[in-house]
Amino acid sequence: MRVAASAFDFKFFEPVDAALRDAGGVLRYDRWFGLAEHDPARSRSLARWADVLFAEWCLDNAVVAARERRDRQRLVVRFHRFEFDRDAPARLDADRVDLIAFAGPHFRDAAVERFGWPDERCLWVPNPVDVEAFTTGKTAAAGRTLGLLGWERQLKRLDRALDLLEALLEVDPGWRLRCKGQHPAAVDWVWHDTPQRRWFEAQLDRIASSDRLARAVRFDGFGPVADWLRDVGWILSPSDVESFHLAAAEGMASAAVPVIWERPGAQQVFPARWVHHDTEAAAAAVWRAADEDTRASQAREARAFVAERYDRPRLARVWQELVLGAAPAHPARTSEG
Repeated sequence: MRVAASAFDFKFFEPVDAALRDAGGVLRYDRWFGLAEHDPARSRSLARWADVLFAEWCLDNAVVAARERRDRQRLVVRFHRFEFDRDAPARLDADRVDLIAFAGPHFRDAAVERFGWPDERCLWVPNPVDVEAFTTGKTAAAGRTLGLLGWERQLKRLDRALDLLEALLEVDPGWRLRCKGQHPAAVDWVWHDTPQRRWFEAQLDRIASSDRLARAVRFDGFGPVADWLRDVGWILSPSDVESFHLAAAEGMASAAVPVIWERPGAQQVFPARWVHHDTEAAAAAVWRAADEDTRASQAREARAFVAERYDRPRLARVWQELVLGAAPAHPARTSEG
């Protein structure tokens, strides 16, 4: 079966691509130049070639795919989070879409309400986690090391991670915080946003002006995530907003204990025991599990949870059925069951 996939960014698409190829799918890419810029002739040509149109992101590429879709074809749209406050979803002709797959359950429910899309065509399909790839073990330092994977936007809440670290350092000076990902100064649209830039400058000044924080905080650049997670025993998810939060799930797959701040949808994706109302509650939870036996037990439970619900082979079968065959009735479950 021939699949034409369109997007401005395919960074989350590789597991879907692999799943479809493993099931005999033949894929071609319509790579857009930006959120709304593309080669109309190529888009039209690929639409005529394909049996299935796959719009990765619900942006203008999805609007165009719906317009180009023919009656013999199937159209699948993948909705992350970035699209929610843009105008493209409101312009999508949902009657010409067979399925809209959401990375997070909260945004699935919110989109159905906001855009009036058919409930039965909107499904939550989590981002796959390659659990086996994160089976690397932990170093001795992991037990006292917090990890923040992705911190380049204000909504990722570096400040909460620092607050938690300071609370732990009050009792034990051995705690450390490792932050991995792009520096916000390397992200043009973030650094050119004056309020956001000033916020980051304040956080970085906070670290630099505190001997205790300066010793305890380390910023890591690019490199294999699985290798980095060997030193991390506690994976932080302090964001204000996430559709799913793949970074937290990958940390759990590596056998790091999750520390998640409450936000809409968090308890639909992760067990409530690891979702905390505020930083004080998060610190208390860390201390309750800080001895090595308790931390190791919770780490095993976290890894088992991700392996059962979000492992890549399981979700590969879901994508194969959704795109190439009949959709399963329940492609994903909430953390409650």
